[in-house]
Parts: sequence; structure tokens; C-alpha cells
Amino acid sequence: MNRQHTRTYRRRTRLGLPAAALGLAAATFAAAPPPAPPSPGAPAPVHATERRAHAELAGLTLAPVAPLGIGGFRGAYGVADSPRAGTTDDGDFTDPDGVLPYLTVTGQKVTRTAGASARARISGLALRTGATEWARVRPRAGSTGSLDTYAECAPTPTGPAARAYARSDATEVLVLGHLVAPGTTTLRVTGAELKHPSTVRDGTLTVTYAGYQQPQSEAPERARSARAGLRVHVTGTLRNTRGAIAYQGDLVDLRLGEVTADCAPAAPPSATPEAVAPASPSATPSPSASPSPSRTASAVPAAAGAPGPPGPGAALLPGGPGMLAGTGTPAAMWLLGLSATLVVAGTGLVLRARHDIRAWGA
Repeated sequence: MNRQHTRTYRRRTRLGLPAAALGLAAATFAAAPPPAPPSPGAPAPVHATERRAHAELAGLTLAPVAPLGIGGFRGAYGVADSPRAGTTDDGDFTDPDGVLPYLTVTGQKVTRTAGASARARISGLALRTGATEWARVRPRAGSTGSLDTYAECAPTPTGPAARAYARSDATEVLVLGHLVAPGTTTLRVTGAELKHPSTVRDGTLTVTYAGYQQPQSEAPERARSARAGLRVHVTGTLRNTRGAIAYQGDLVDLRLGEVTADCAPAAPPSATPEAVAPASPSATPSPSASPSPSRTASAVPAAAGAPGPPGPGAALLPGGPGMLAGTGTPAAMWLLGLSATLVVAGTGLVLRARHDIRAWGA
């Protein structure tokens, strides 16, 4: 057998033997039985009984608006978290997100979580970017009240019960010095009011100021989660000194006293995806801004204006557990077919190599 024959023999055996081995491994994997389901008496996973609570004194999102010299920002201040039952948190006021350069908090500031309850209280604050005071929250004249929010979810003999409230009757909100009532208010402002007369001639702002709570009643209801808070959302159109539109879109999104509580079992993901009805889309989408440090809050119903999950029209690939996505064919059958091909091809290469050795030696 000459050198050329030796190289051919080695090449075929190097290809054939691994191919046959890979085919056998794939056949073994495809034929393996699926993992057995847990027995009825098996203990529940730890996460199934977790109760979670989350509170933020203030959450702030600023859109990047070049005519006003505003860079994008997103952060939260005064955050408290209780990831499970039996834990308490009196809030972190060290400002890791860097919110305080924009917010000045006056009077009481409280956030506390304990088990599956969360509360927040704030007496007053001012939101500024540079010389522009965008918003101010203060007690009403003659009042010493504050914004109070609370959310709780607790187990009962008949199932989880939740309640929440957002009490803001003793406070009032001003935007650019204009007193705004709960609901939607349209303001016409000048560049001087925005403290940028050289770049903005005037503008039209839409202010949405509302408290929210889920469940709606303060009395306990059959529910697995609760949420409450107050939101001041400002969008607008700004015109430059020539009258052309210089900016249009979100400006400020300020959430105060947002509290959430959840005592729903953290169920494993469903094997078969289900379409979910979407929540009401926001009239003005929230701006994209630089992210803040990651935090995990409770899984709670979306607040008004928040985007919902994919709706019934979302495309889903056919198939299910053990199926090859987009084909509806069991994955085991694909593996068995592939393994058979590899075994036959690999064995053929080895047999051909041996046949050639005998032929060359004859």
C-alpha cells in the first residue's frame, strides 16, 4: 500500500468513525424517556409560596429634549423591597440612581415593605432641570397632609385577598407654576416660562395627573396582587423662534409613592403559550432613556397607560412540547432520522476504507 492509499484510508476512517459515533449518541438521546412528573406528594418549590412587596418614593423619567438642554434620564429614589415573607425594608435613601440632582424632597419621606405589604408617604417635592421647575407637589393651603399610598396582599382561608389605596386629597400639583387638577390639562407656555427663550418661542403641553390603585376599592378583595401610586406625565410640542416645530413627544414622567404587593404563586411557565388580552395602550409612549441599575419588583397588573402583553393577533409558531418549532413534528423523530443517516454514512466510509485496503494489498 503506497502513501496515497494510506492517506485515503486515514481520511475515510477519520470521517466515518466520528460520524457513526455521533449517530449512535443522537439515537440514544432521542430514545431516552422524558423526565417523570413530580409525584403528588412532592413538596412545592420554594418560590411557590413567596410573597413580595416593593415601594418607591419617586420614579423619574426624563426624555432627551435638545431645545431645552435635557438629557435622557431614568431612575428611582427611596426604594424598599421585601422579596419574601418575614422580611422588612425601610427604604434606601442613599440615591444610587442619582435622582436628587433633579428632585428636592421636603417634609416626610417614608417607604416601607414588610412581607406582602408596602407603603409610601411624601409631603412635598419639586422637580427641576436646570432653572426650569417642571413640577411641584405640596400640601393644600391650610393642610399638613401628605400623599399616602398602600398595597397589601395576604392569604386568607378562602384565598388571597388584596387591597390598595392612593390618598392625595390633601396635596396639590403644579406644573410650570400652573395648578393642575386630576385628569388631563392642556397648558400653553412660553419659552420664558421654560427658561429657554433663545431656543423656544412657545409650546403646548398636555399634563396627565392621576392617582391609581388596584383593586379599586380600599376594602380587601379576592385578588393576588395590589398596586397604588400617583403619576404626573407631561408631553408637548415646542416651537422654535421661527415658529417651526422643534420638539414633539414625551417630556417628563414622574411617579410618586408607587407601591406593589404580590402573593400569587410563581407558577412555572405554561408548556402551551396562551394569548392574553392587551392592556390599554398609552396615548403617548414613554421615552427611551439611559437605564437605571436593575431591580426586581412584584409581578402586578399594569398601571394605566403601561403597554400590555402581546394580544390575540400575535403570531405563534405551531408545535408544542417535544415539537420542532414551526413544523409540528416531534423532535425525537428528527433526531432518529439524523442518527440513522450518520450511522449509515459513517459505517459506509469505514467499510469502504477496509475494502480498499484489501484491494490494494491483493
